Amino acid sequence: MALIDLVGGSDYIAVSRTLCKNIGPAEAILYSEIIDQYKFYKKANKLDNNQMFYALVEDITEKTGLSADQQPRLLKKLEAKGLIKVVYKGLPRKRFICR
Repeated sequence: MALIDLVGGSDYIAVSRTLCKNIGPAEAILYSEIIDQYKFYKKANKLDNNQMFYALVEDITEKTGLSADQQPRLLKKLEAKGLIKVVYKGLPRKRFICR
């Protein structure tokens, strides 16, 4: 399969060009994935009482290619812009996000 055949279809992340210009491409990819996960959990009625969901490092890495080292830095940038809130809770500790 050619790389060009991987563009489009159902296995992609929709990322706004305007969002990329305003917050950066890596941040836009992560934010788009977070919004996609939020919509999934909301539709499945699996958000917690604070409208939060857990976002595993491994899942985001698999879906976006963003490494475990990149994610905390990018999440802090998204938080600083007021786009999301990140909370760690539970044992074992899980990362929860709300928008």
